[in-house]
Amino acid sequence: MSKEKLYCYLRVSTKGQVEDGSSIDNQRFHGKRVSKKLGMEYVEMNEGGLSSMKDNRPKFEELKRGIRE
Repeated sequence: MSKEKLYCYLRVSTKGQVEDGSSIDNQRFHGKRVSKKLGMEYVEMNEGGLSSMKDNRPKFEELKRGIRE
């Protein structure tokens, strides 16, 4: 039997987020820690610094599809 999955959407939109500890590496660290604590498989959905103003955000769309399913 496979583990339930914890999908972690990683993204920063400003340089300030990187400087205040919201970096992708920091988000990844916390996502992995939470998934381990919950006994779930960590699945990373990383869009890096892709702007939220963009219409084409493939990982975000994939995440929404997964939630609907």
